[in-house]
Formats: sequence, structure tokens, C-alpha cells
Amino acid sequence: MTRDRARILDASANRAAEALRVMEDAARFLLDDRDLTAQLKALRHDLRALTPSSHHRDAAGDVGTTVSTEAETFRSGARHVVVAAAKRLQESLRSLEEWSKASSLSAGAGPDVRGSARAFEQLRYRAYALEQRLPDRPPPARGPAPPPPCRGRTAPAAPCPGAGPPAVGRPAMGRRAHAAAAGRGGVPPRQRRGGAGAGRHR
Repeated sequence: MTRDRARILDASANRAAEALRVMEDAARFLLDDRDLTAQLKALRHDLRALTPSSHHRDAAGDVGTTVSTEAETFRSGARHVVVAAAKRLQESLRSLEEWSKASSLSAGAGPDVRGSARAFEQLRYRAYALEQRLPDRPPPARGPAPPPPCRGRTAPAAPCPGAGPPAVGRPAMGRRAHAAAAGRGGVPPRQRRGGAGAGRHR
């Protein structure tokens, strides 16, 4: 295997594995889908079995590390993240498949190269099928639990949601106040009308 071909296969394998990890995290933590998580993990491990670690990686000398587009720096939401990862996975698997066929870069590799190309093709088809299982819109993130209903509260620490400000007025009179008022004439002080100047307003 030439160094150039090894660098191509290594870069494509890394991109595919990273994309699979993003999809796996979505299935595991957003969808809580155990079966889909297991299938994505199995695909990632099968990919690694076909592409063992390479010693030809040269990140410092890679001219593509400083080339990017504006679209790569923005994701509108969880669905956008998953779709971008799925497309990156499929493109990387296609690159692995095609470069595994290149006879000019794999002289003397023989049937193993053709077998690798077919294996990458099958991984790509599995990736297509798994992408279809991801929903169009992942469920919303879980928020805090709603507060308990106000009914039955004896002394709430805070006003109930949706309730207006507490009413402000004179406190209700108890039994003792009514009894004292009755002894003075039968009318509680707050119920007496007028007074010395009550006739002025008649």
C-alpha cells in the first residue's frame, strides 16, 4: 500500500467513524432508542475492523485542515446535526469504496482490495438504512418538571402560577370582635356608617 493511498483511506475512515459517533449519540441520548444505538455502534466497529489504525496520518502537513465553508460552522438544530453526520458518513464510505478499487494506488494488493471495496459498499448500504430510521424531528429536550397544582396547599412559599397578586384589604373580624361590638350597641365598628358628620352627606 502506498503512503498516499494510506492517507486517503485513513482520513476517510476517521470521518466515517466520527459521523457514526454523532449519529449514535443522537439515537442514544435524544431518541432513547436502544436497538438503533446498538446497530450504529455495530456499524462503527465493523468499519474499524476494515480500517485498522494507520501510521501515515499527517495532520500538520494536511493542506485541507484550513479549508472550510460557512455552512460547516452552523447547525440549525438537532435534526440538522444528524443529517449532516449521515451525509458525511455516506460520502466517507463512498470514498473508501472507490479508493479501494484504484489499481494505480494498490498495485499487488490483488483480491483483498476488491473484497475491501465490496465490504465498504455494504457498510454504505447499511448507513442508508439506518439514516431512514432517524425521525424527521427528534423529541424536544426534557425540561424541569411542572410545579404541583396549587389546590391543597396550606402555606405556599410562592404564588401559584397564573394567579394574580394577593388581595389587599381589611382583615376579617373574629368572633370576639363581633361580641365586643354587640356589647357596645350591636354594630361592629367597621360596619357603622357616618358618625358625627354623617348628616352632611345626606
